[in-house]
Amino acid sequence: MKTKKFVFYLIGPIEFLDDPDRGWREDFVSLFHKRFPGIHAEFINPVKASYLVGKTVLDNARYAAELKAARNWTELKDFMDKIWRQDALSVDRSGIIVMWARTEKELKEASASVGSIREMLRLVEREGRVYLICDTTLNMTIASTHFLHIVLSSGCIFDSIEKFFEHFEQAYGPVCTE
Repeated sequence: MKTKKFVFYLIGPIEFLDDPDRGWREDFVSLFHKRFPGIHAEFINPVKASYLVGKTVLDNARYAAELKAARNWTELKDFMDKIWRQDALSVDRSGIIVMWARTEKELKEASASVGSIREMLRLVEREGRVYLICDTTLNMTIASTHFLHIVLSSGCIFDSIEKFFEHFEQAYGPVCTE
């Protein structure tokens, strides 16, 4: 039986955050592998895969802030072109976008993230799926209605990681492993 490789792009806000990674991506990958051991899956973390001018994505943020403060629009455009090219390549390799908002702050930031929305729209144009995972305790009224509409138009919103995994198993059939 031929196995299918799944490529997940783990979106989320990066700009203006002190800790854009926050650990949810690593937790998602770990839980996914526990639930589906041996599955052919790749997880793209834009915090780690993005074009870097320094050692971390925070170096990118500082560099972009310097360009904005200096009103150096030409260099800012060139810099962002490089970042977007890398992001677009990563999105194009994936077929599934996942965002796991564990707090209301994360949900609000994600729904306001222009970069995340841009990535979601790119994948939707390529008929990919967008999934949002948020606990039932989160106040969904703080999320952008347009953000939620994009998710609902091309995927689903789940109340727990377990419900996402159940959907994944049903939507993609018996999970083939190595």
